[in-house]
Amino acid sequence: MSYYNYTELKYYFEYYIQVPLRVPAVVNGTNSTLTSGWYGKGTNIEIYTIAYLSSGERLIISSNVYNIYNLSSPQIIRDYYTVQYFVNIRGLYGNYTIYNISLWEPNGTIMYVPGTFLYDGSFFVLNESGGAQMNYTINSPLSLKVNYYPHMDSNITSGNNENVMCPPKYALYVGLAVIISLAVILGVTILVKK
Repeated sequence: MSYYNYTELKYYFEYYIQVPLRVPAVVNGTNSTLTSGWYGKGTNIEIYTIAYLSSGERLIISSNVYNIYNLSSPQIIRDYYTVQYFVNIRGLYGNYTIYNISLWEPNGTIMYVPGTFLYDGSFFVLNESGGAQMNYTINSPLSLKVNYYPHMDSNITSGNNENVMCPPKYALYVGLAVIISLAVILGVTILVKK
């Protein structure tokens, strides 16, 4: 009688998941990075809706369709991410920040830096462009400091070449001082004549 030595072979089902880039996700309860590859049947995958690649770049998922529970077939995760970049634009007048914007913008967005800006009752003009707005196409993080100076004229031209009446703050004070001075002179003149 001959004895046979049998080895039991265990098979596991795996399915291929294809992703266009490395995606931060929770795989079976563990934070990890999802990449194209073979994953076991029954795997649970939750893809983050926001994935930070650096302090100035992130990915935003456009829908929640790629939370996979109990993997049971191959999956192709398409390019449903939007790349966004952090934008910070500061408008300075001397040591003062008079214009400040910080936000995340999608790749390819055109950002406009205003050529004229109203701050605390006074109009300021962008120094770098002589009052014309500046445009930037966002394709990487942007940190920008621009300089403004007070506009001394009472008429300026907007970005649409329209005249805009904008008396600077100091002009209002000078005007009030002149009116008060004239009123005092007129009052004194009337009293002297009586």
